[in-house]
This record gives sequence, structure tokens and C-alpha cells, in this order.
Amino acid sequence: MIDLDSDWKDAAAVLLLLHGGKVESREPVGRANLAAARMTLLATALRRALPLPVASVRYRVRGWNDEDGTRTPDPVRDALDALETMERELGPVPVVLVGHSMGGRTAARVAGYPTVRGAALLAPWLPPDEAVAPLAGRSVLIAHGRQDRVTDPERSVAFAARAGAVAEAVELKLFDDGHAMLRRPGVWTRLVADFAGRVATGP
Repeated sequence: MIDLDSDWKDAAAVLLLLHGGKVESREPVGRANLAAARMTLLATALRRALPLPVASVRYRVRGWNDEDGTRTPDPVRDALDALETMERELGPVPVVLVGHSMGGRTAARVAGYPTVRGAALLAPWLPPDEAVAPLAGRSVLIAHGRQDRVTDPERSVAFAARAGAVAEAVELKLFDDGHAMLRRPGVWTRLVADFAGRVATGP
């Protein structure tokens, strides 16, 4: 699900937020879902920090649901649907993806969509074999808390090194925080706002 405003057609870029989830779950994502609520808070902060519109995707179900790699993961389908809707309703407005946890992996998967200019992966879930090819020619921010016990910051380091071979630019930020982005929310907001501002205005 995604809500858009027709006035966004003239924006320098639109931020598209992708929340986290679970490895396996067919449970619908309700309005009380904590992962979605976390991104709602970030969206509010980003609207204060940036003169850019912010949209959020709420997945149909909570899970990645592709444990054996034989199907398109559910959040990837939802993110692609959102990108297609944005392009159809807004035209070729540049998009900056912002994904947390499973949403970070989702952003990495769909970054090759034509309107995407950059992707910010926050505490992303990145298995060692996650492909970097969709990030070709894109600007990438990878931010991870060193105290994260849910997703591994070392995997973000390794992914950043691989992504550097194909992406236009890769920024890697490691700092003291956990997975939920609650200890230093202002740091996460500033990192994303600075990154999105640069992507929107060009090199």
C-alpha cells in the first residue's frame, strides 16, 4: 500500500520508505506493526528535515517468504508495485529508497528499477550471497549500529565492499546504536536526509 500526492510530480526526488519484517510469515501487516511504525517515525522526522516528499510502503504480509530462493520475495513484489504506481501516477520522478532491516534487503533488490537514483540501507539484513548488481550506477548509503544483535554489521561492511565495484558511490557508516534505531534517532535521520539531499540535487 502506498499513498501519493499529485503535487509530487515536480519534486526533485521522492523518498520511498521500506520497513522491516520477518524471514517467514504470511501474517498481514496491520497498522500496529512495530516495524512499520518505526518507519512512520522516521518518515515524520525526514519530512521535517527535507524539502522532499516522503512515501511509505506497507507490505501485504510480514515475511520475506523466499527461504529457498525459488520465488520473488513478498516485500520485493510490494516495493516493485509501489515503484510502478509512482511512475504511472507521477511520471519519471527520481526515487530514493530508504529501507530498514528486511526493508534494506528489499531496497537492494529493487534498486535497479529505472526511476531509482539511490538507496539507503539502514541496519540491513544482507546474507553473504546477496547480489549487488541491482545497485549498478546508483548512489548507496549503508548505515549500521555496532551493537546490532539482529542483523550483522560485518555483513554490511562486506556488502559495501562488493557494491563499490558497481555502484556510482557507496557510503558506509558504522556508529554506536542497536537494530531498532532508538538510541540515536537523530543520527539516522541526519544520515538519510544528507544522503537523499545529495542524490536529489546531483553529484
